[in-house]
Amino acid sequence: MRSWLSFIVCGAAFALTPAASRADGIPLDDAGFTSYIQQKLQLYSPAPVRVTGPFAVAIGPETGANLVYTFKPLHDDCIAAPAQCPQKTHDYVQDIVRRFPSANSGPPPADILPSDKPAFMERLAAELGRLLPGDTVEADGMTLNVTRPGGHAIAFDQRGYYKLCADASFNCRVPMLQSLARTAAWLAAPEPARLKSSLHIMASCTVIASVGNSVSCTVRPSPEPMAPIFRHAFANLEEVCFKAADGGIVPLTNADRRDLDLSIGAALDLCGKSTRDVLGALHLPPPAADGIGTLAEPYATSRALFPADWTGLAQDAGDHLLIAVPSRDTLLYMKGDGPAEIAALGARAQAAFAGPLAISSDVYRWNGDGWSLATAGSTMTGGPIVPTDLMPHVH
Repeated sequence: MRSWLSFIVCGAAFALTPAASRADGIPLDDAGFTSYIQQKLQLYSPAPVRVTGPFAVAIGPETGANLVYTFKPLHDDCIAAPAQCPQKTHDYVQDIVRRFPSANSGPPPADILPSDKPAFMERLAAELGRLLPGDTVEADGMTLNVTRPGGHAIAFDQRGYYKLCADASFNCRVPMLQSLARTAAWLAAPEPARLKSSLHIMASCTVIASVGNSVSCTVRPSPEPMAPIFRHAFANLEEVCFKAADGGIVPLTNADRRDLDLSIGAALDLCGKSTRDVLGALHLPPPAADGIGTLAEPYATSRALFPADWTGLAQDAGDHLLIAVPSRDTLLYMKGDGPAEIAALGARAQAAFAGPLAISSDVYRWNGDGWSLATAGSTMTGGPIVPTDLMPHVH
């Protein structure tokens, strides 16, 4: 590997690079291309632009906040199509330049947040407002009030976050932005047509083995605005609704369904309809040699929420049918419901019960109009619907 000294020397001398390794005046060797981008950005940047590695620059002083950009994909495009390199390079540089502050806007914000409480809250309100340009974000004491268009105000208590920042001597801007980004994702306006119902193991369920593995569950939905909504689905499982947000999904909340003017039941009905529309008719692949069939598709296990779709298959199996829902996108099924079939399906469910989308290692039996617990695996205690660090603090 070349030393950084040779990399910098090569970059400084890129004008001497042979024409064969250039694209209309742009050097295509690693060091030359990196230096070329660095010099182009420096023409516009109010702060120093430093090379930090091949195809990587940092904008800002050596200490403090920096904007870091990597551009190997741009270099790969230039190698593949040299004739298009000048335009692509120009567009890349200008896209970054458009993000620079104007000459009168002053230096970028420091990592240190103000310790004065009103100023601290004003900073939080401004940062969250930038992430939610269509919403109204206001500070009221140590509370942030966020109102979505046509919606109700949601109060976020920031006293705990202020204390965390104080413990870090208020050097907390980066984690603050990360926390606010998660809050913004939870506040994304729901699109009814993109809602998805998903199964999740339900907390506070008790199995009565002596009564055919019957299950008793307590449903305690929280009234908090940002609390996810859910309802009992079957056996030891609950139905949770998710909405699209920032390239991923987050649970639909009480605040969401109130802004939609829906009760919990009506919101979950809407979510179920959207899910059923997207999934379409049930078509199961044939079982493997061991008699176990695997349906692998997005939200495959949500099909268990629609028992009418299973009636025909259950009748063909003489009403002796088992399923397992080890993860959101994997549903297992097997005809028969004797001890051997339950054990075989349970073993497969346990093997597939892994990862962030895992649901349950249990096996469920067709009961004529839905599903009952056939045998309890290792997931009866339940757990959080989402990682707890994604949950905004509200009151």
